[in-house]
Amino acid sequence: MEKVTLDQFTVAGMIIKSDWKGLHYEMPKKWTLFREKLSQIINRKSDKMMDISMHYEDGIYTQCICVEVDDSFKASELEIITIPSQSYLHYLHQGEVTEIAHSFGKMIEYAKMKQIPIDHMKVDIGYTYGGNEKVHDLYIKVVE
Repeated sequence: MEKVTLDQFTVAGMIIKSDWKGLHYEMPKKWTLFREKLSQIINRKSDKMMDISMHYEDGIYTQCICVEVDDSFKASELEIITIPSQSYLHYLHQGEVTEIAHSFGKMIEYAKMKQIPIDHMKVDIGYTYGGNEKVHDLYIKVVE
């Protein structure tokens, strides 16, 4: 694990706001819809999709299923969000998608042990159209 700085980047995607139980119901549906729209996003910088945990407040999570796009991208059906340059704790997850939550847990424990103040914002980059990926770049925002 290492502390890194990511430059500002722009994503196009779908926002999901729900409690924990609702996320388990809504996220698979939104992933299916987003994968169907991926080929229409011609300004995407990569085919690797991401899941960004944007915010958590009062038991409600705000998630964004998205892909990085050029700053000039415009779409009426998708949310366009610019993520500012900031510091993150980074970990390269290698393994099953079902184990990503465990890897984020290891990152949180590491941050506690090293007294690195972290935020609720998490970025998970590496989802593919086929869904058979084994490597994800995981990031947790560092509070500075």
